[in-house]
Amino acid sequence: AISFVTPLYLTDIHGLNASMVGVVLALQAGALFIVSRLGGTLADRWGSRIPAVISMTGLVLLMIGLAYLPANAPVWLVASAATGHGLLIGISLAPLHRAAMHGIAPHESGSAAGMYSMLRFAGQILGTAMGGVTLQRWLTQTSMPITAYQNVFWMFAWVAVLATAMS
Repeated sequence: AISFVTPLYLTDIHGLNASMVGVVLALQAGALFIVSRLGGTLADRWGSRIPAVISMTGLVLLMIGLAYLPANAPVWLVASAATGHGLLIGISLAPLHRAAMHGIAPHESGSAAGMYSMLRFAGQILGTAMGGVTLQRWLTQTSMPITAYQNVFWMFAWVAVLATAMS
């Protein structure tokens, strides 16, 4: 959901044009790309739980940090947060995939991988929808757009806390 909200935040709060929004999103994706292999190495060394918990804890802290950012926060700080988001997600993806596939019989691995992907994408759909609905609700209830975005970041932080606890 953060990939849905970030471009809106950068446009509405910081007035960035499409090129600059693209740069920030590229930083996020590039960080994820660079760190994904490390996440797999950490999962092989420590198991899936430790990298996933480190990542989720970092994501909670990152969302809380974004929730506290004022409207006049420097854009480089927001870009750094987006990059940090990519790093944290990159650390967790391979360990989560590894955990999901653990103990699956080889003849069922295709079905299990498909189910894992389906559930992951369902989470993306639900997160994006919740982020959009929550953002719209707060935009109509407050005169300051930054307050609406801060409330969405708080929601994301609470969802990450719940997901971490459930995991």
